[in-house]
Amino acid sequence: PTNDIFSLYKAYIALDHPVGAKVTADSLSTLLKYQMIKSKYFIDLYSTIKPKMQSFLEESAESALVIMDWLQKASEVLKKGDDISFGDLLNKTFADLIFVKRDEEKFRAFWNDVKASKYAIALAAYMLSPNTFIEYGEYARAFTPSEGIAFALIILECSAVLENLDPEDLTAIADYGLKSSIKDSNEFPRKIYNALEKAFNKDKGKMQNALMSILLDNSSNKDYCEYIINMRVKMDGDLLSSPQIMESFFDELTQGPLQGYYGAALRSVANHIGFNYISKLINLMKKYSQKTFGETERAAFESLDKKLSSLDSAYCNIARVIYTQRPDLAKCPNSAHLYALHIIDYADLVSEEFKRIDRRDFPLIEDNQGFIQDFISSFINRNMDPDTARDVISRLMENKTYFKVLVPSIVKEAISIDGVKFRSLIGLVSQRTGTYVETVLQEELSKFKDKDIKELTGILEKREKEYFKDLMKQSRKPNSGFPKIWPNK
Repeated sequence: PTNDIFSLYKAYIALDHPVGAKVTADSLSTLLKYQMIKSKYFIDLYSTIKPKMQSFLEESAESALVIMDWLQKASEVLKKGDDISFGDLLNKTFADLIFVKRDEEKFRAFWNDVKASKYAIALAAYMLSPNTFIEYGEYARAFTPSEGIAFALIILECSAVLENLDPEDLTAIADYGLKSSIKDSNEFPRKIYNALEKAFNKDKGKMQNALMSILLDNSSNKDYCEYIINMRVKMDGDLLSSPQIMESFFDELTQGPLQGYYGAALRSVANHIGFNYISKLINLMKKYSQKTFGETERAAFESLDKKLSSLDSAYCNIARVIYTQRPDLAKCPNSAHLYALHIIDYADLVSEEFKRIDRRDFPLIEDNQGFIQDFISSFINRNMDPDTARDVISRLMENKTYFKVLVPSIVKEAISIDGVKFRSLIGLVSQRTGTYVETVLQEELSKFKDKDIKELTGILEKREKEYFKDLMKQSRKPNSGFPKIWPNK
């Protein structure tokens, strides 16, 4: 016998006592390869399988669709004359899984199996029928939040199959699903947003109108409205990349019953916007604040500043924009540090620009050694006059971490290249005797050789030289805690 004969034999053996949907479907698939002939066996097999369709559907819609196909063809051969309403049975089974049994895993698998079949449109229409909601309304009202979310997702997918559902109905479904998902800030809102987008056939205009309609209908529900606003900002890439769309979005939230939600929208946009669009956002802030920034804008600027926490020098320009445009009370330390670096690297009038940076903002950040080294290196490499050097060094002296990196860098530059910054350093420290800056200077100089100290002494003017010699002599006194770095002669 050939393999086909063995397969046919196995199918007949399995169908003697059909117990499961998959085994039955696989066996009937084998029989479908052959011509159907009316016989006692054929009639008995039909009569055995047909009553089991309900359980087959509940077990596996994928297998049940194969079985339904065989039954329909068998009915034509047997000329039963009865209209097998498999569609009605399928609809009823699906509704029961959703509303009565509430088995999300099963009804999700059921839909995935059916949505590509010839029954999909009829099933979607049944699920969206007002009669279905009337019949199962009591069950739906008892849904838990997670069950409500799953239901809304399925209904939105059914809407996408029909394609021509009334936008108001879609909006109502989305509203139901979003209210169910408000306690989940991650997975479910994105799923609902994507399902809604698909249901509107990727027509973003209609979709955004739907979301705006939900906001208007729920304008008194602050938490819910802010939840929807944040969802749209996070998931609508066009809003964050198009100043026109962003402006239209803000316009809608600065008038009528939604005018109190501009602040929530601005905070959300500030949290999620890309670096390339920050300047555009700041310009829009000026429009809506009438050029006088308040608490709302302060919070937005602080959110923008947090994006620069890596202190990546690639963002110096945008840091300059953020810092120079910020409200007076906004704390923007990251922007201040990158702006300071920008000044050292590119400003013509370093001292004048430096005055724009609040001393409470810079130097402040001590846990980014890479930035500190980059800043000090830029300062050392920049040629500048004594007054400008004094202004920058004076600012860096206010932070011990920066000053400890600054001193050896200035000393090395003075020994090998130029003594302008070293003379400025000694002049400033000499005015702050007995403070930590003098101690740090002593500590760092103790690491250099005697010949280097002599060379440094020769660089200084008379007044600074006397102070420097005295400082070094103090360092070699017994119990001073420092090495004897100054020779006796």
